Amino acid sequence: MASKETPMMKQYNEIKSQYSDCILFFRLGDFYEMFGDDAVIGAEILDITLTARTKSEDAIPMAGVPYHSAESYIAKLTSKGKKVAIAEQVSDPSEPGIVKREVVRVVTPGTNLSAIALEQKANQYVGSIACNEEGYAICFADVSTGELIVGTGSLEDVRALVETYQPKELIAAESLAESPKLYEIGLMVSSFDMPVDKSYLLKHFGTSSLGAFGLEDELKTEAVGLNLMYLDAMLQTSLANMTQVVHLNQADSFDLDPATIYNLELFYTIRDFDCKNSLIAVIDKTVTAGGGRLLKRWLIRPLKSLNLLQKRLAHVDYFYNKDLKLLRSLLSETYDLERLISRLSLGYGNPRDLIQVKQTLSALPAIIVELNSELRADLPDMSGIVGLIDEAVVDEPPISKRDGGIFKDGYHAEADEYRTLLRTGKDFIAKHKADLVEQTGIDKLKIGYNKVFGYYIEVSKAKIDLVPETFIRKQTLTNSERYITPELKEYEEKVLNASGLLNGLEESLFDELVTRILGFSEQLRIVAKSLAYIDVCSGLAELAKKNNYTKPELHEGIELRIMDGRHSVLEQILEKGAFVPNNSSFDLDTMIKLITGPNMGGKSTYLRQTALIVLLAQIGSYVPARSAKIGLVDQIYSRVGASDNLAKGQSTFMVEMEETAYILRQASEKSLLILDEIGRGTSTYDGVSLAWSILEHIHNNLGARTLFATHYHELIEVVDGLDRAQNFSVAVEEDPNGKAVLLHQIRAGAVSKSYGVHVAEKAGLPNSIIQRAESLLTELESSHQLEPRKHQSLSPQPSLFATDQKAEQVRSMIEGIDVNNLTPMQALQKLNEIKADLNGS
Repeated sequence: MASKETPMMKQYNEIKSQYSDCILFFRLGDFYEMFGDDAVIGAEILDITLTARTKSEDAIPMAGVPYHSAESYIAKLTSKGKKVAIAEQVSDPSEPGIVKREVVRVVTPGTNLSAIALEQKANQYVGSIACNEEGYAICFADVSTGELIVGTGSLEDVRALVETYQPKELIAAESLAESPKLYEIGLMVSSFDMPVDKSYLLKHFGTSSLGAFGLEDELKTEAVGLNLMYLDAMLQTSLANMTQVVHLNQADSFDLDPATIYNLELFYTIRDFDCKNSLIAVIDKTVTAGGGRLLKRWLIRPLKSLNLLQKRLAHVDYFYNKDLKLLRSLLSETYDLERLISRLSLGYGNPRDLIQVKQTLSALPAIIVELNSELRADLPDMSGIVGLIDEAVVDEPPISKRDGGIFKDGYHAEADEYRTLLRTGKDFIAKHKADLVEQTGIDKLKIGYNKVFGYYIEVSKAKIDLVPETFIRKQTLTNSERYITPELKEYEEKVLNASGLLNGLEESLFDELVTRILGFSEQLRIVAKSLAYIDVCSGLAELAKKNNYTKPELHEGIELRIMDGRHSVLEQILEKGAFVPNNSSFDLDTMIKLITGPNMGGKSTYLRQTALIVLLAQIGSYVPARSAKIGLVDQIYSRVGASDNLAKGQSTFMVEMEETAYILRQASEKSLLILDEIGRGTSTYDGVSLAWSILEHIHNNLGARTLFATHYHELIEVVDGLDRAQNFSVAVEEDPNGKAVLLHQIRAGAVSKSYGVHVAEKAGLPNSIIQRAESLLTELESSHQLEPRKHQSLSPQPSLFATDQKAEQVRSMIEGIDVNNLTPMQALQKLNEIKADLNGS
């Protein structure tokens, strides 16, 4: 910091002290400047030149960006998690003294409304957490669309919702933000310590009670209020678009947990975290930004209401039986009305936004023709707004309301007068020049204009002796002199006044027009939602036609029967006809299907495709199958694959057990469970024991429809002893050389071999290793060092216990455990203690 502080740097430091957690964009003329550490950080992120304000030893680092292109730089900073405070000049620079500056807004990762920063088909949420002795509440707010989502639950529920909704930033009161509990479960929360006042919410919603918004609950009120107050503080504008509250945990839908979203690869693949081969990449045929966001919300929150699903499916069916070419073309020509209305409501709109509103609403009549009576009933007549904008705004207005040139001739009389004066300027200049040439005899006399000197007459030095006394010298150049005349000065003042007055008038007229349009905000939001809904439904119909999907039969019973089901993504990746379809069914007699067989045989694909078919059916879509009868589920849970969480010090097996514990605590008899290789992350006996007990628990206590894939062939006889479970396996044939041929079909009955060595051979292990492994396998099986796994019983083996006394000791230890009050970690510790005791350690 310089030893002697200038008035401007004093002003900068005073503002910076109030926004210490932000990078401060300090307006200096045509640039936003950054100083000190802000300049160092900003220059590195933005890849711009870092300079210094002075050349002294204590020089202040400095970096700047042009104000007219600042949005792209701000977007880059917020994408890196930075906050940017915008300090604008709020006084006239021509007045004496230092220009007054104030922060007019703070742009954060969750509040950047720039088109550059916003992802078209994704929401931009800010999350807020509140808690009391009863539990936690979380609110997700997207100021770019006006959405408010709120829910309550345990801290684990909050973590799951954060992972599902992926907010750009997460806030809480300081006491909670600094709580170790949040860090322990991996939540990074910023502090926003402003007490929530109920009167603030009443004023915001314009009501005397919060009951109509479902906010009677004090905890929900705090979470919603905290979020709105944060957005208010950052944007410093009225949040007029945030008027509707959606509540999670509603009776007609359910929220997929993050593990299921991850394991089913709904939005990105597990291997490379890429969207390319995810479910959304295949099924998203939407042509509007609003439709793309809506489809994602449908996947995250499937329906479980039969009535709502049948209504949605009927709309998809309507489009399936219709030529969609014209409708899809019309939809693709519309703009993101939801975000346009939000921008205008928040005061961030510009003249081009109005043209996009007009063009979108102009497409409505043609779109309505393509709809049935039920779908078109939600679309109000918006011709009045179209006429209003068309009458007022030119077809190609400027991007800023301050630049003028927004309104058509005839819209406003005073504006027309100023505009006429400006348009006749060329005629005046031409006539004035001709008059001067005639009066002075200076044939090469020029009349020009620049922002510094205004209008001027330029005469070469060779003709200076012809300049009359009425010319007033203004500027001397190398080869010429510049002058002004009283007539030209008078004209300049008139024109400049007219230009400034016109721009100010047009800015005021723009604000008035926006206010008139926002008087129809409710109807505009209805149109926005309807267009998104039509886009998703017609897109799902297009998907069904293109990929040969079938309309599912939905009901509220248990029976689930899929014939020739396919995996939506894999069938697109593989060569045409290469994917092998499979049947899948559940009924009262078969609630659990244990699936055994080799890797690479298709077990995981079968599990995932069953879950995906049910999920697609419960968003109202056709499904990839020859036929599908779907008994609605109240939740889909998936535990597939292996992953660790090194940041929390959790091994792959610990993550597996936590996810399994969560499923077993949350699932009901109406749920669908997809479990793959439970227990494989530990020793064989541990793994088999856990898988066995989990299988029995699901059968005896939950009764949920379950696909349970395993390599523990010991479980085959367990299933044979369960009334509502059945063994299935991957079909394998052996060629004349004894090599396995995987058929990728799931058939009834158990498998007798794992074919693991065969899979290793196909993976490319050296022949010497494969031959040695085959030799060892034959030796081990013949010597019974590893028990043969064909229909092997899991009854207690005498070899486990050295003496009856030891068995009694272990039995006593087990009986002394209160299993109802054990965490998964404590259960594993107890199991290790028992093992150690058996081994005599």
